[in-house]
Formats: sequence, C-alpha cells, structure tokens
Amino acid sequence: MSNIIVSSRITMRRNYADMPFPGKMDDVQKQVVLARVSSALAEADPPYQMVTEGDTLDERSQQMRGNHGLDFPSLRDGTALFVKSSDMHVAVNFEDTVTLERVFKRDDPDAALDIVQSEANKIFRSHTPAHHESIGFLTASPHLAGSGIQISTIVHLPVLTELRQIPAVKSDVEQHSACSFAALVTAGEKNLAALYEISNAGKGAASAKQSLLAVQMAVDKVVKREKALAEKVLTVPHSALVDQAFRAYGIMRYARRINITEFLALWSRLRMGAENGILDVDLSIIDDLYRELSYVHRPQDHEEAKSLKEINFRRAETIRKRLMEDNNATIR
Repeated sequence: MSNIIVSSRITMRRNYADMPFPGKMDDVQKQVVLARVSSALAEADPPYQMVTEGDTLDERSQQMRGNHGLDFPSLRDGTALFVKSSDMHVAVNFEDTVTLERVFKRDDPDAALDIVQSEANKIFRSHTPAHHESIGFLTASPHLAGSGIQISTIVHLPVLTELRQIPAVKSDVEQHSACSFAALVTAGEKNLAALYEISNAGKGAASAKQSLLAVQMAVDKVVKREKALAEKVLTVPHSALVDQAFRAYGIMRYARRINITEFLALWSRLRMGAENGILDVDLSIIDDLYRELSYVHRPQDHEEAKSLKEINFRRAETIRKRLMEDNNATIR
C-alpha cells in the first residue's frame, strides 16, 4: 500500500424491513432495535463494548474516535455505539438503523469488505433488512440506496497542495471516475493537513465490489500524480519543501507550545518528509499523532485544562514524547 494513503474506510448502512427509519421511530421501537443488535453481537470475539448516552468510552474505544480523521456521532437518547476495536464499530439508530464501519490501513480491501458483511449477516440473521427488488437496500439517504456501501480513502497530498494542483486533481477524479474528491477540513475552513477524501459517496455504483474498484482506481491515479510531482520538486537542490520538512521536525521535536493550526501544518510537512524518504521517522507514529491530537487536545475534551494555553503546552509535550519514542529517527 502506498504511504501516501493514510487510511481507508468501509461503511455499510442497513435498516430493518419491519421498522421505520430511526427518524420516524418511537422510543419503544428504538429499544427493540437496540435489543436486537445487542443480542446479535453478544457472542463476538473480541466482544463489543456498548456505549450509550452518558457512558464513558474505555481506552480501546477512545482510540476509534479519532480514527480516519473522523469523530463518533454524538450520542443521544435511543442511540448506541457497539465498539469492537480501534478499527470496527456499529452505530445504531442514527440516520440509518444500523451503520457498520471498518477503518483499515494495511488490510486487503476485499477482506475488510468481507468482515463488514459478516458482521451485518450476524445482525440481520433473524430479521430481514429493508430491500427493494429494483432499488436494492433501502437507506435514509436515497443516494446511498442500492448496495448501501460507502467506501472512502484518505490521502495526504502535500506537494500537490503546495503547488496548487488540487483543483485540477478534483476535476479529473470527478469527471473520469465514479468518485467524489473533497478536502478533509480539520481547522476552521482550512485544510492545513493537506488531507483529502476520495469516496464513492453519492455516485451510486451498482455493487459494493464495483464501488471498491472505482475508489481504488481513482486513488491509484491520484497517488501516482503526487509521487511524480514530489520526485521532481523534492530532488531540486535547495528545495523549499525539503527545508519545510526539516523545519517541521525540528519544531515538533523541541517546541514547548504548539497550537492546533500550527500542529496541522507542521504535521503535514513532517509526514511529507517521512513519506518521501527525507526524514527517517516512522509513519505510524506520525499518523498516530494526528489521530490522538485531533481529538484528545480539544478544549471540550479536557475539563481539567485551565486554558487554551495549557492545552497547547500539553500538545507539544505529547509530540515530543512520541518523537522521542522513535529512537531511530534521523534525517537524510
């Protein structure tokens, strides 16, 4: 798998044939659905942790919250999350009755799809999913009806971003593939981390396998474009982008205070250096930093933090510790 790919995600949406969509359910129906899903997943190994409104996620479940650069949906009355690991969860009674999500980095995509399908089969073993002969599986969002599958991959495109090639990339993806291309906005309205999501969302491929193939082909094309441009730009003597990678490592390795917008920009440059062989820093450590700091160090998740200034100090401390753990980190 290309190191430009940060992670991929398969989401499957299903509803019960004998129940309305969650937005039309009463409280009794929501509890019936929760009982069905809980019973179906009771024998899973490792077990699922059921999380409802007011519950606290354990350490394993908190790891999932920041995966793929996305948060869990907000829990409210009648909804629940069943968390199996840092890369698999089932959301119940949100927009659709059952939403299964698998986040993966190194898995074979077909294997990840099989895992999601297997879990869905358990949940709907005793109850029929909502399905129409000519439409396919019915979902709350009509554009997702059919396979009920959404497949997306997050890619890091720092060189294409720096050289302002993203509009052309977006146009190419959306005109020549059954996929959408969107910036993953992480701070205000700016995509400081240079992360983008390529997805089949809203494109209505006929089957899950076709959706998977369409996303893979679009991703491969974008990755080749980023690599080709990086090879040209980063090998130029005195390259400004190479200098940015060095500076990012130095600041993140020793700074005592880093705010969220500075972190995202530095993170992107650090990862650019690592994925192109300029910096010998473990990519898994860099990606873990993104997932951890995009959720743990927000003010609302730190009640004990007295001020934003304190959170910025904690963020810098976490970064220093993680980079110190990578004892082999060197620069070319």
